[in-house]
Amino acid sequence: MLISLSEHIAFDSAYLIAAAACIGLIGFYLSAVLRSRALGASFAAALAVLYAALYGLLASEDNALVLGAGLLFVSLATLMLATRRLDWYQLGGGSSTLRRSRIPKWQIGTVIVLVLAAGALLLLTHQQPP
Repeated sequence: MLISLSEHIAFDSAYLIAAAACIGLIGFYLSAVLRSRALGASFAAALAVLYAALYGLLASEDNALVLGAGLLFVSLATLMLATRRLDWYQLGGGSSTLRRSRIPKWQIGTVIVLVLAAGALLLLTHQQPP
């Protein structure tokens, strides 16, 4: 969507329209799937922050590598803090001799969003050799 829009209008406007369309669609879909408007809106807000950060990386061509690396580090640190108490054996369906706890939906969703954000940042900051 972004590429097709940017052929006809300025890149900034095209990015805003494409990002708003994607965020709106994903937020609407997650509201229905999770059966909670609040959770859908919180995911949409997290995606909006991600799209804003990615736009900032795109806009600052000279500092994109250092900003991308810093953002990736912060994302990884957040992911590690958010999942430090997850029982990974329970997620895999196996039995755990450790603590059994119910994992909140928001925590699983946060992990998914952070993993996707980290992957997008890796792709964005990867530079091809000349």
